[in-house]
Amino acid sequence: MKYSKIFLDSNFIIASQIKEHKFYERTQKLRSEWEINGTQLYMSPLVLDEVLYVARSLLAISKEKKEEIYRQLRQMIENIFKFKHLILLQTHLIKDDWLEILKIMEACNNRPRDSIILRTMQKEGINVIASFDSDFNCLALKQSGEVSKEVQIVR
Repeated sequence: MKYSKIFLDSNFIIASQIKEHKFYERTQKLRSEWEINGTQLYMSPLVLDEVLYVARSLLAISKEKKEEIYRQLRQMIENIFKFKHLILLQTHLIKDDWLEILKIMEACNNRPRDSIILRTMQKEGINVIASFDSDFNCLALKQSGEVSKEVQIVR
């Protein structure tokens, strides 16, 4: 399916960077389609935070030396920023946004981090997220108690 804008979740990015990951091939196929279609990709600093945290944890479990862990993390960041048509969103959330984040948390019963991502998507007019995470199964973004737009999940 053709999309003009897609928000990339951290688990999608991690899967795209680890060849042994069970979703690696799927991420490569989707990225190729999006590159051909000129799909604009988005992520936020919050997503990068989670990518680095999870990747560092995975590398530490594999008993890599500290220098090697950070070398691989640097390489991962280099690779991520080579994604075609990628924009790192700089989110400026004000008090009203945080109140909306609470509404999303309540409506979807998800973590603050996921609600922040959904609010960021709302503000940027993005209604598609690439994620293998079941936390985004709450498909309706809520705004002032009303369903404002549906979120599609690409898996």
